[in-house]
Amino acid sequence: MIFISLAHSYIPKILCSLAILINTFFIILVYTKSSPSIGKYKYLLITFSSVNILATCLDLITPMANETFKLSFIVFVADSLIYKYRDFCQFMFALRCCMIAYTFGLISVHFLYRYFAICQTHLTVSFFKLKYVLLIIFLVFVYGSTWMLIIMRWLWPDDEIRMKIDSYFLEKYNESTNNIPFIIANYGNPDLGENALLAMGLATLISISSLIFDAVLATKIYLAIKVLNLSDHVKKMHRILLITLIAQTSIPSFLTFIPCFISWFYPILNLDLSSFCNSILAPMISSYPVIDPLVIILALADYREAVIKFFRRKTTPFLTNSSTFMETTRF
Repeated sequence: MIFISLAHSYIPKILCSLAILINTFFIILVYTKSSPSIGKYKYLLITFSSVNILATCLDLITPMANETFKLSFIVFVADSLIYKYRDFCQFMFALRCCMIAYTFGLISVHFLYRYFAICQTHLTVSFFKLKYVLLIIFLVFVYGSTWMLIIMRWLWPDDEIRMKIDSYFLEKYNESTNNIPFIIANYGNPDLGENALLAMGLATLISISSLIFDAVLATKIYLAIKVLNLSDHVKKMHRILLITLIAQTSIPSFLTFIPCFISWFYPILNLDLSSFCNSILAPMISSYPVIDPLVIILALADYREAVIKFFRRKTTPFLTNSSTFMETTRF
């Protein structure tokens, strides 16, 4: 077990606990309070929140930390309930890293559904048929698993690499790399294996490709909403859903992709930003599953009003009792 800092140890755990609670509440909210106008889109929202919960659980099991060593970046598991099962923990850690790609893949599915709902309405009927659902699951799995292939091909440490950085970890953390699950990307040190610059560039292009796909569909959706002969109410609903999707894309880009991009490439400049990454960027990545359902709740009136009514019912008895008590104590 490696202690990094108080912020690194506790902030992600608090955020992960909140994420599980909020996403569970959101799933119940979507299932019970969705209006007919939302239609089967609610199943995509439920799926997305379920993936958020899965990513959060993996984050709790394998909390990541960042380190730099001779033009290489190292991401390792600092503390875990399965720490002593190194190989299994390392696989779960790699899966946790891939959840970012799965998230971007699912966001693209959301955009695709909205595009069909506006521009190709006849296709929405088939969207949730079993064979197409299985096809979508397969495509998202393939997209996200490219990160896993990159990790296992270029970033997976062998015993020789573990031995070469062992003294550094023993000196800094008093822990041998033989016990630590980690991945390493080498950018120029021949002693640490193959140069991983091409691999990390490929991971970046894969991530950016989904953002470009989303931007193209968002533009098509926006233009279609302007020209289609729809009622003002329907147009407003589609605009709100589009804005929500754009927010859902922007937030993970800022909270996950940008921190990952910084962590991946700053060692090329021979900088040591590991403290910044561990104290700021790691909590940012953990915060996304907390924020994502809140954005949807705030944007969509059905969910927003249901939450307001829920908390109003909870606070009204307290306020009534407090008022009664104050009236009684006057005499």
